[in-house]
Amino acid sequence: MIRVLTVKQMQDADKYTIEQLGIPSETLIERAGEAVYNEIEKRYHGGRVLVCIGVGNNGRDGEIIAKLLSNKHGFKVTVCYIAQDNLAVLDKKYDIIVDCIFGTGLNREVAGEYKTAIEKINKSNSVVVSCDIPSGLNGDTGLAMGVAVQADLTIAIQEYKLGHFLNDGLDYCGEIIVKDIGISIWDDDFINVLSNADAKKYFPKRKRNSHKGRYGKVAIIGGSKDYSGSAMLSLNSLTALKMGVGYSTLYVPESLFSVYAGVYPECIIRTISDQNGFVVFDENKLEESLTNSVIAIGMGIGVSEEVYKIIAYYLQRYSGTLIIDADGLNSLSKYGVDVLKDKNVRWY
Repeated sequence: MIRVLTVKQMQDADKYTIEQLGIPSETLIERAGEAVYNEIEKRYHGGRVLVCIGVGNNGRDGEIIAKLLSNKHGFKVTVCYIAQDNLAVLDKKYDIIVDCIFGTGLNREVAGEYKTAIEKINKSNSVVVSCDIPSGLNGDTGLAMGVAVQADLTIAIQEYKLGHFLNDGLDYCGEIIVKDIGISIWDDDFINVLSNADAKKYFPKRKRNSHKGRYGKVAIIGGSKDYSGSAMLSLNSLTALKMGVGYSTLYVPESLFSVYAGVYPECIIRTISDQNGFVVFDENKLEESLTNSVIAIGMGIGVSEEVYKIIAYYLQRYSGTLIIDADGLNSLSKYGVDVLKDKNVRWY
């Protein structure tokens, strides 16, 4: 699992490390600066560097980075204090721009010389490295506060933050790596993101001498005269095949069979009873679908009592995993959610 913190959680951890563990703030700032410097030195080996420095600890990190790079052979370093210097220095050519203008605590729109500086950084052809988070990006929401640095590499200090992943975050951060600087994280009440290693646990090793019947069956039930594309666009059945399931079936209204036939030859197409392009409850037609390991229902199927009856049927008769989506949820909302209380199925 990848641990992700809010801005306040990170601030609390920082405060605890300083006040309770006795590690000075200056020491943490030095470690942060060294962590960013080490990554730049390892990756780029030299070049013309501009370090853009703002206010607060992020700016102080920038001073450490600039000092260390200046003492390293091969790097020619220029420092720009955004609030004090002539921003014309940003119009020169640099191989690397290090962004240390704002940290994760930014909670207002970027304006004035800071906005100008960020716009100039984004127009440069330099490799842009952001310290902790791209300046202008909100540390909690991931939203650009008017304008934000477009980084190629973001070096997150100690932990990932929500803003790295939400809304604009991934688009602005580029590659994200985390550097441990010794801030104590004592709690486990955090958001967690699945890593590739975590996801791999859900995919058991496949034997070479095997066949598709050993790897489960999934089905999607959806579509209607008005929304024939919804079931197709969800690609649930096709995606399931790519993830390794053995059989994948798309159940659609009988009168619309020709719309779906042959579009995705990898998937089996089955029909369910309908009237005028909208599904109706027919137990004989639904019974065969009970053999699927997973069933998803609702995409573009329409809101009706018939859809509600189908869902109720699955809740009582089906023993696999049922995913209720879109119009399936809308039908439950309109005709009664109490049916969810008495069920045999595992539903989502």
